[in-house]
Amino acid sequence: MNIRIVDGPGNGQLYTFPNQLRVLAGRELRCNLCLRDDKCSRQHFEIYADGDSLWARDLSSANGTLLNDAPLDASILTDGDVIKAGRTTMLMLDTGTRRDPHKAPPKLTVNDSPSHVILSLPQTDASLLALHAGAQPIVNLERENTVLR
Repeated sequence: MNIRIVDGPGNGQLYTFPNQLRVLAGRELRCNLCLRDDKCSRQHFEIYADGDSLWARDLSSANGTLLNDAPLDASILTDGDVIKAGRTTMLMLDTGTRRDPHKAPPKLTVNDSPSHVILSLPQTDASLLALHAGAQPIVNLERENTVLR
């Protein structure tokens, strides 16, 4: 599994956790995913393997965790899911679970000067290729769009 920080402290960083059964995220230095965000709890959320699926669970954090703009209790993760903890927004990559094709895909806004183009793309390896190729995404959650630069 890979996690890319797409907004907030640490923007642009990519974390790789190959074959990891549990990732603890928060401000504590002992966390696998140490978030330098004063709005995050010491142990904010965790990602863990259960069978063939990856799950995310909020750890009773003070400010809560959002998964795709909805409050997170516990949920299966899929490629392209967006987790927000404090001021830090993260994109889940290579989870091993693909998004249900019947669910609406996220909207992507591509900065193609002088105008913006809005695309609706299915969550496939091809749609995430730009992120792996080094494009710098900026998430604007107020408008539910992601800007790739």
